[in-house]
Amino acid sequence: MKHYLVILICLCSTATAFAQWNNNQRQGQEQSQRRDQWQQQGQRQFSPELYNQRLEQFVKNDAGLTAAECQKFFPLMHEMLNKQREINDKIQRTIYQGFGDKSESEYEQIISKVQELEIESRKLEQTYYKKFHSILTWKKIYKVRFALSKWNMEVLKMFNPQQQQQQQQQQQQNRMSGWPQGQRNPYSQH
Repeated sequence: MKHYLVILICLCSTATAFAQWNNNQRQGQEQSQRRDQWQQQGQRQFSPELYNQRLEQFVKNDAGLTAAECQKFFPLMHEMLNKQREINDKIQRTIYQGFGDKSESEYEQIISKVQELEIESRKLEQTYYKKFHSILTWKKIYKVRFALSKWNMEVLKMFNPQQQQQQQQQQQQNRMSGWPQGQRNPYSQH
């Protein structure tokens, strides 16, 4: 009797491990497929040009920009984003200095430097928003900012298979229940 119980436990453990492995393989394939959506045919590396092209298209559509506005606005937007990226890199390098055993004064210096860089980034953003206003209305600048936030969320979702799977399941449940598309059913158990 004990032998059967041991065999049963071993079989259950093996089946569970195999199911988890299979699930991880499937998730890896889904993640790989999403990454492939970002790549041009035959290309196996991240393409900044393609990324910027898709970003511009997303912002143009979401904010309702005209072709003339896009031609003047996007070079300025990319200039601002590149400068902010440089500042963010400095912030990350400064934060990494805090790894290891440091004194209180060293941590104070690190935090002060990070705060200074964050303020610098905000001032840069303010400066560029004033430049943007020479091209766009404040309403469109607001829409662009909102579109950029949405873009960042979409990019993050693309590389998070579990969240995307949950959203697909929620959409399927909403379709089956007749709930309007794009809205979450508040009565669903989630």
